[in-house]
Amino acid sequence: MLNYRQQDKWDNGNEGFQSPISLIYDDVINNQTDWQFDIKSPILGQLIEDSNNTFRITGTGNVTINQINFQFQELHFHAPSEHLIDKQQYPMEWHFVFKTNAMQTMVIGKMATEGKSSPVFDIILDEYVSGEQTKLSKHIDLTPFLQGLDHVYHYQGSLTTPPLTQGVEWYVDKDPFSLSELQIERYQDIFALPNNRKIQPMKHRPVSFGKM
Repeated sequence: MLNYRQQDKWDNGNEGFQSPISLIYDDVINNQTDWQFDIKSPILGQLIEDSNNTFRITGTGNVTINQINFQFQELHFHAPSEHLIDKQQYPMEWHFVFKTNAMQTMVIGKMATEGKSSPVFDIILDEYVSGEQTKLSKHIDLTPFLQGLDHVYHYQGSLTTPPLTQGVEWYVDKDPFSLSELQIERYQDIFALPNNRKIQPMKHRPVSFGKM
């Protein structure tokens, strides 16, 4: 199990441009960016797997960004959020991970705030089995989470867990979706320890803001 209390001992953790970072609107270099983002086939969750510090959903689907094709790899979860947005930390952050055929990684981060419940998250919580990888009884459509992204930060960073690979294209949605207080509590009952990496130095890297 990954030890989040000893993050300073993670390999490669002090090299180059790392993630997560604190995203502040006043610091962006370009706030009029439009990325050509298209969902070419639905993002469907098919399997749920215990990965010790959280669970992850794998499945199918593909998107393009500026005409570059990315295949859906997984959705996983961090509580509390890893990125800060205008100095605010959210109860959860969802990471939608995509890769190209050349293994370029792109992650779309979505913040979750407390409010109405999510039917999708209910399914995930209900079908999770500790220590197992299981097929979901019904494929879950994750596509709506990736539609209408009008307020998005973009920067170049890394994976937030070892091997902390760099060169990851990050798109972090400023607008949160909601989970109920009960859903957040159910997740915390399963994974009692926080699994968020600490904020990393900016090192003068540029951050853009726009819509997808």
